[in-house]
Amino acid sequence: MTTGGNIAYQLRSGLVRESTFISALQALLNASRNQYIWSIRSLTEPYNYEDWLPTVERVTGFELRLERPNPHYRGDEIAEQLLEGIRLEYARLSGAELPGEGVDVDSTIFIQALDHVLHDYGRASLRALDRQGSESVWVKLRNQVGSVLARQRRQAIGGDDAPTEVIRDALYDPPRLGDAILLGDSDETSGT
Repeated sequence: MTTGGNIAYQLRSGLVRESTFISALQALLNASRNQYIWSIRSLTEPYNYEDWLPTVERVTGFELRLERPNPHYRGDEIAEQLLEGIRLEYARLSGAELPGEGVDVDSTIFIQALDHVLHDYGRASLRALDRQGSESVWVKLRNQVGSVLARQRRQAIGGDDAPTEVIRDALYDPPRLGDAILLGDSDETSGT
């Protein structure tokens, strides 16, 4: 039986990765011997790449997994040369921007590698900074629409810790929800 619920929490940039927090909370909930097996997933909003890209200032890094297609490469020559030339079942490409410069998402190599993933021959995770300086993570998994991790930014008076009522209010006013996805440490970086 599957039931759902929401959890609201405060992220501290640079201290704990969201996937680490989620894994630790899930392990804690499953530590006691009870009749329930807990599974925690990040909430996401559906977003295709073309709509997401204009919402960010610059792409800061990426993780791409390119897989052999069936039946053909659809003109993605770089993916074909990489996979066929080295005789691979899949290849992983990852990169991080030069400090402050952003990834060149208009380069032929990046366009063809991402296009291969967009044709459902692999998966992608792109990290970017939005116009407010917060991190945005776009994820495309095989046979699923692209999505962005759902986050809310709430302002409150006080110190570094969010007041309990602000966290509680986030539960009653959740972000627009799409699907829930399970992120690994390579799929995202520390949240804001």
